[in-house]
Amino acid sequence: MKYTKGFLFVVLFLVSCAAPVTPAPTRTSMPTSAPVTPKDFLQTSDAYLGQTPPGDVPVVFAPGIVSIPGKNTAVLTFSPDGRQCIFYIEAYPHSYAMFTEFRDGKWTTPVKAWFSETRSVGEPMFSPDGKRIYFTSNETKNAVGGFDLWYIERDGTSWSEPVNLGSPVNSVADEFHPSPVRDGSIYFTSNNGDIVRSQFANGKYSERFVLPAPINLKSNPNGKSWGDPFVSPDESYMIFKSNRAGGSGGFDNYISYRNADGSWSEPKNLGPTINSSTDETAGDISPDGKYMFFGRGGLIYWVRADFISTPH
Repeated sequence: MKYTKGFLFVVLFLVSCAAPVTPAPTRTSMPTSAPVTPKDFLQTSDAYLGQTPPGDVPVVFAPGIVSIPGKNTAVLTFSPDGRQCIFYIEAYPHSYAMFTEFRDGKWTTPVKAWFSETRSVGEPMFSPDGKRIYFTSNETKNAVGGFDLWYIERDGTSWSEPVNLGSPVNSVADEFHPSPVRDGSIYFTSNNGDIVRSQFANGKYSERFVLPAPINLKSNPNGKSWGDPFVSPDESYMIFKSNRAGGSGGFDNYISYRNADGSWSEPKNLGPTINSSTDETAGDISPDGKYMFFGRGGLIYWVRADFISTPH
């Protein structure tokens, strides 16, 4: 997301340098949907809050429900089975997440998400298996820095209390926009605006790796991009926003594909049909891979994701 990253955070929050102590998750009964085969529900007319699917031109998603003028809705994520939706209202310094689910044959009225009731929460993202929800928060308990990456974990019909990812993922500064992938590794935006990856193996995260060019540019005359990536579960492609030269406006959405050697292809601008003369927030792909959701002007838009080429 595009924040006033630095000035406002420094003014309003003290950076904690204490090392995190990962708490033993406390299980609490939380909303869950009945098990369902993902394809079954996502292919019904009830999927995606019952909204009429878009074409190749972006349209506002769920006006009056998710996209409400003046609310500044910025990020949206669906569970892998499509039956739960969490979206993020950017209202600094008390940003929060909203939750709705398909239950008893209809979508519930959105309410503040349970993990967002007592803390500022932003940029939620379901893990590919649906067992975790990652987010950013300035929660001070067990914090590493200012805005850290956190998760809650699902076990049957309950969710854990928020768990800080700890160091080296989190730093004494700020981290944003988590994008977990299938093997548990995570991509995110660092405090200095770079897209970063941390490998998960043997139960722990490795040191942060700043993606080289052409993803992060050493020199960008327009300043840092705060790319806020979405990376596909198999890491075959990445969508991120950038204000690099050659775009349609301020921050545009781009796509890059991962090469066989692990490097990333030259990012391709998604073009003037998706990108506008104003700013877009980074796009996130629906669990069935059919649609992209992104923000513009405080509203969530969605569009068919036919622009994704597979295999690359």
